[in-house]
Amino acid sequence: MAVNTYGMTKIAPCFFKFLSPNFELTQSQGTHERGRVPMRHSQDIVRGISELSPSLPSVLSETFLWTLPSVQVALERNTRDRPDNGPWVLTRISSQWRALSLLTPSLWRLIAIDYEKLQYPSSLQNMINSQIQRAQRLCIHFYGSQHADSRPQIELFALLSQHSSRWEHCNLQLTTKLVPLLSSLRDRLLSLVKLWI
Repeated sequence: MAVNTYGMTKIAPCFFKFLSPNFELTQSQGTHERGRVPMRHSQDIVRGISELSPSLPSVLSETFLWTLPSVQVALERNTRDRPDNGPWVLTRISSQWRALSLLTPSLWRLIAIDYEKLQYPSSLQNMINSQIQRAQRLCIHFYGSQHADSRPQIELFALLSQHSSRWEHCNLQLTTKLVPLLSSLRDRLLSLVKLWI
């Protein structure tokens, strides 16, 4: 199989630019800083990449999926109640990464909450609501706590329950105040594959 190295020298820097938010065109030097491609070839790069551009986002999306934390890591990180893991980080790297991560529903499917460890549950519901809106299917790990305030737990579980038809995997540890909410799930778990209670 022959490899078109001329085409690769045109495409690789463009792909790198898509991957790296720090890859910028420097007019004073006449080159891409990291790619070392002369500026006069920029038009060629754009033309050369145009037929491959539909595949580049899918490759990057697949790469993003490999960055997702495990359930255990997500539970540990979510104790701080700030978007510092998983897809939330990707939205802050660059506008291209943000756009792509927002359009990749599988990045947003894991929702892992442990009220035993959660320190500041104040803005959690807004974050989870945003995450639900971006996902197609949901993988829920919800651990309630008898020792934490039950009101935010009930509100968040009610929010999750509204989207229970999209739950694929669900791991629940419910308190006595949350158990009555299970009745709202009846006949709504249409996509459920695994359930742990």
